[in-house]
Amino acid sequence: MKTQKQANPIKQISLLFFMAISLMIFASGCNKENMNSTGKMGVRMTDSPAEFDAMMVEITQVEAYLDGEGWVNLASDIGQVNILSLTNGTEVALAQNLEVEAGLYTMIRISFGSDNSLKLNIGGITSTVALTMQSDAVIEINQELKADENASFLLDFQAGKSVTETALGFVCDPVITYVKDEDTGVQGKLEASAKGHIEFSNSSASYESFSNANGEFLLRGMDSGIYTCTIHPQNTDIYPSEVTLQNIVVVNGQVTQMGTIQLK
Repeated sequence: MKTQKQANPIKQISLLFFMAISLMIFASGCNKENMNSTGKMGVRMTDSPAEFDAMMVEITQVEAYLDGEGWVNLASDIGQVNILSLTNGTEVALAQNLEVEAGLYTMIRISFGSDNSLKLNIGGITSTVALTMQSDAVIEINQELKADENASFLLDFQAGKSVTETALGFVCDPVITYVKDEDTGVQGKLEASAKGHIEFSNSSASYESFSNANGEFLLRGMDSGIYTCTIHPQNTDIYPSEVTLQNIVVVNGQVTQMGTIQLK
């Protein structure tokens, strides 16, 4: 008859002790990983101007979409923002230094309220009219937020492309883009603080903006390359012809300074 060996109690205790220590180390590692799995996120907004005196927009919520998880609230009840005041590098913080889970964030969603308006100047007469928002804005960003990272995303509200006039009044279908490369672009000023529509284009890309009340403009997030700049002055009585400037060079990581541009 075959006899079964008795288990060594000392070996059993040693094995149990080893397993317990291993579990403690694993749990400690998991806790440490969880403690470091958050980063901080901010969202800012700037504007490519339009031919209005003011554009008041009520922003009610800012959210970011975490891949595989869903929408994460970043800020609520921001209030009214004059989009057209955000020119020539001026920004407004919609959310800042908010601790969120680390991971891949694919989109930002801006929600709007009903208290929106435009200020127009027609023939020297200023009037304020209602502005109807057609929808919320969803902007693709596709950016990885790493643990302990503090990231801030700049959005460009392109007012000129967003607002149209219909038989029922002014409506806004918000065109907002993510400015991935804030350090690449062009900056300049139109003579005598002139206002105008400014376009930069080449065979592969085009960008546009309006100068602000001081004649200044700034475009960021441009691709590097050589561009043609076309300026359409707003006051055609003083500046009857458009101005075209050739061979404007944009280099990665630099803002090309165009100085003061003569319109005559």
